[in-house]
Amino acid sequence: MENLAAVHIGLPLDAYLAQSRERITSQLAELIKIDTVAPNEERAFPLIEKWLDALGMEHYRQEPHPELDIHDDYTPPFVLNNQSPRRNLKARWPHTDKPRLRISIHVDVVPAGKHPQPWSGLVDNERVYGRGSADNKANIIILLEALRLMKQLDLQSAYDIEVDFVTDEEAGGNGALSCTLYPDTADAVLVMECTDLLPYYGHRGCVTFDVTCSGETGHMGCSHGKGLFDHVFDIVTSLKTLSNELNTQALAMEGYQTLGDDARVIQLNINECEAKGWHGTAMEIFRLRCNLGLPPDLNCEEGMKIVEQRLTSAGVDVALTMSGLRNRGYIGKPQGPLLNALTTYSAPALVQQHAPTLWHVSCDARHYEKLNPQEIVIWGVGSLSQAHSNNEYVQIDDMLSGINTLITLLSNHEVRL
Repeated sequence: MENLAAVHIGLPLDAYLAQSRERITSQLAELIKIDTVAPNEERAFPLIEKWLDALGMEHYRQEPHPELDIHDDYTPPFVLNNQSPRRNLKARWPHTDKPRLRISIHVDVVPAGKHPQPWSGLVDNERVYGRGSADNKANIIILLEALRLMKQLDLQSAYDIEVDFVTDEEAGGNGALSCTLYPDTADAVLVMECTDLLPYYGHRGCVTFDVTCSGETGHMGCSHGKGLFDHVFDIVTSLKTLSNELNTQALAMEGYQTLGDDARVIQLNINECEAKGWHGTAMEIFRLRCNLGLPPDLNCEEGMKIVEQRLTSAGVDVALTMSGLRNRGYIGKPQGPLLNALTTYSAPALVQQHAPTLWHVSCDARHYEKLNPQEIVIWGVGSLSQAHSNNEYVQIDDMLSGINTLITLLSNHEVRL
């Protein structure tokens, strides 16, 4: 069935690919040009809804669940203080006699940072550039294009497909949490993220916390005693040592063992640093905001206790507060129909080099446990190494490969574009 697409459309395969390539890249460029940094995700909804209408898909905007902001997994606003829960866009391609597949894709992107042309949507022969190209707008495009081609080729869906276009992934996953608090079920869940077209069956956790130290003020010219400035190095050294130990612990887990001893799945990131004191006076207050990855079998509360114990043992008197991400890790099934299918249908060269493992990051996948699916798989186009970068891009050929994989998966037909 290798040339099924070309046969149905009545074009030579090369001509069909050239025609598809231009449409796909222009759609992604159009979507990138819409700034969807939280809380502005709904700016993209009219365009996505236009594409859904062309597919004949049911869709609506779902209000935030009324109990969202009191749920234990809710992440309080910490990036923008005035940020409030926002609507998600829901879509469905109903086939009620088929297994229900829930597909989740986040619409928000991280801020532009120092990206020189974040909303340009520039296209060259190989890539599409701009903020969100890899993380995560290319996945919106390849899913909708796969569904469009299935309709054009008259390929019946193997699933009752429901799609969550969710908000607020980058700051903790509140959009996905809201979706999963509504009564619903799913036989399987596909969370589309920038995984280089490699399937994963779980992810590590992450916790954000503030470390605050207070010290005695005094003239900086004093020649004895250990000041607060010295404790800053003790804190950073202790946390870095802890992250290395947690990384070793994670790499011993079944889902990470194939990555090798030099892999970094647990990271420490310090993204805020604040000190207070007169310029000639010893530091009075020092605060660090840290993100620390956690092995999937360690929850946030357990992680915070370990951090507290480690800093206490280093002789540092600090106040610790959780101040942002509080992502639980998730460990799914290393074998399952969806995972096995994606492993089989992804590019053969990738499959030969990569057995399904646990992923480094996800703010959304863990929430879908609430639906009691048989399995949750994380997969999609785009590279994590490009996400959030100042030269973010996605490879066009990877998008075409991803479309092929989705058509094969969703229709149970092998269509090699």
